[in-house]
Amino acid sequence: MITNKRGDVKPLEDNSKRRIINSVKSLYSFAYTSGLFPTNVMAAVKPPSAKSAISQRILSEATVLKMIVLEQDPRNHAILHTLYAAGLRVSELCNLRWRHVIRWVDGVQLDIMSGKGDKQRHVLLTESSWNVLSVLREGSSDDDFVFQSRQEVSREGYYKGTRLDTTTIFRIVREAARKAGVKNWAEVSPHWLRHCHGSHAIDRKAPLTVVRDTLGHSNIAVTNEYAKARPDQSSSQYLPL
Repeated sequence: MITNKRGDVKPLEDNSKRRIINSVKSLYSFAYTSGLFPTNVMAAVKPPSAKSAISQRILSEATVLKMIVLEQDPRNHAILHTLYAAGLRVSELCNLRWRHVIRWVDGVQLDIMSGKGDKQRHVLLTESSWNVLSVLREGSSDDDFVFQSRQEVSREGYYKGTRLDTTTIFRIVREAARKAGVKNWAEVSPHWLRHCHGSHAIDRKAPLTVVRDTLGHSNIAVTNEYAKARPDQSSSQYLPL
């Protein structure tokens, strides 16, 4: 238990419990091996198992689709759709210009400069994604940002503004989560939709290498965390028990 500044008592999170127990176990182990204690009474104490941080940030497919469908504003709808469909980092979404959006016969390609700024990747999206994005295209030059702030409305009726900032994206995502009935909606961030992309794609049997390349992971071990987050197989299933 912990007490905050107002005197409220709150239970410790499992991660905090694990750190404390492991520290005490190390202390007792040292005392025992040094001959200070006759026995190590902490040897049998097991700390809470570690929870995957990613697993706690993965929403169900139904919830993500509900977030997208309930958003009626064309720009905000496209933001939610693209974050999930392309698995983009929020900085990558904000920096996306129309010259990075290449129309194909059966879909669209996004040329993404890594959020870490050191490499480019190409993300292929479906025709439905193009239909969502193309609504925002009217009157924009190739160098205009795809997602713009709403600073003014032109005579033609479409928005002309500056690059959308990350704070606005966070607000849009959290409001969508609230409308969709996500209990911890205030914790939801744009990166959760990136996690959902990776997890849901793997659930649907997408090869790890494809997910890695789409998300721009430098190491497939990072991508593999999505598979670990919600395992559907274990060698224990093969034992005669």
